[in-house]
Amino acid sequence: MYDLIPYRLQLNRPLQLAGDVVLTHREGLLLHDPQGGGWGEAAPLPGFSRETLSEVRSAAEKGQWTHPDLPSLRFAVDCASNAFVLGGEVEVNALWFPDHEPVEGFLQRLGAKRTPVVKIKMGPDPNLAPIMDFLRACPNCRLRLDANRRWTIEDAMRVLGQIPPLNLEYLEEPFHDPERYEDLWSRTSAPVALDESLLTPAGEGLAASPWVTAFVLKPTLMGGAADYGVWITLAERTQKTIIWSSSFESGVGLWHLAKLAQGHPPAGLDTAEIFAQQIVDPPPLAVNGRLRPPKGSTPKVCV
Repeated sequence: MYDLIPYRLQLNRPLQLAGDVVLTHREGLLLHDPQGGGWGEAAPLPGFSRETLSEVRSAAEKGQWTHPDLPSLRFAVDCASNAFVLGGEVEVNALWFPDHEPVEGFLQRLGAKRTPVVKIKMGPDPNLAPIMDFLRACPNCRLRLDANRRWTIEDAMRVLGQIPPLNLEYLEEPFHDPERYEDLWSRTSAPVALDESLLTPAGEGLAASPWVTAFVLKPTLMGGAADYGVWITLAERTQKTIIWSSSFESGVGLWHLAKLAQGHPPAGLDTAEIFAQQIVDPPPLAVNGRLRPPKGSTPKVCV
């Protein structure tokens, strides 16, 4: 039914993920529909995905396209079944790792866009000095502070005590223990976005909180439209914001995500620059905070 094409792409720099996971390459499996021409990508993210790439490849070789334990494969099948085209441009948040990129370098990368939405990847015991330096240079920006569930309540309160509320869009996944959220909201009305929690039994309960303002949807971790559609329906019913986000997919997955993100708030899709190699022409590289699809053509996969 599909051609199966594995890929392994080198990264420009090591990518530090949650825990002790460090990636120097990104691996995945491309699905190509030779009749319809569609492309999809199954790329489990180490440290986050429930499945491994070998499990995905084994299931794909057996034609188990809707395997319940393989969300990245279900997402790939959905993508390969749909046209690989886009409408208009998509606004994206800038992605910053302060521990690996100095403020000056990040400001240079932002260029003229000095009122951006910035997603900042923060570790435990957060260092606020570079963020405060950045705010002095970009006083009108909005921050999405992603802790990857590694903060204590004291960490969160220290951050909230220094970041001006007008600059804070939300804290993304500050705690691993869901009970810490009640502790947080007993002290402050800080806005929170849920990401990994949406994949856990506690997610639905947390999602009902009025202080949860956004759901971060990552189809590689969730699955196809039938999977993430549950959260879209809940967001519409409870007036939450949907933020589409990547799991560091190649250009194939990113262009599909950009299609989903059209008409939504700035998406978490500023990740193509981490790759030393690109397999899509043009690659989905953000310019001045926007992804612009090629005019009059579809992206070309070069494998």
